[in-house]
Amino acid sequence: MLIFILSDTTIAELIKEVTDSSSFLESLQTEQEFMNGIDTDKVHPFIEDCIAQKEPLIKVSARIICVEQTLG
Repeated sequence: MLIFILSDTTIAELIKEVTDSSSFLESLQTEQEFMNGIDTDKVHPFIEDCIAQKEPLIKVSARIICVEQTLG
């Protein structure tokens, strides 16, 4: 039982590391803005910045682009 608790705690700590990062928070904010219809009529600076910095496609996030296309 103790092993499972330690594993769960380790997983939670790893998830917290990612979700506390500024990159994740900015991506989440962008997704929420699109879902709420904020600035869907123009290119979003977050997406432009990620592309300009040659970030991996997963960071540019197919999800964000899909949300924008669905709602915009």
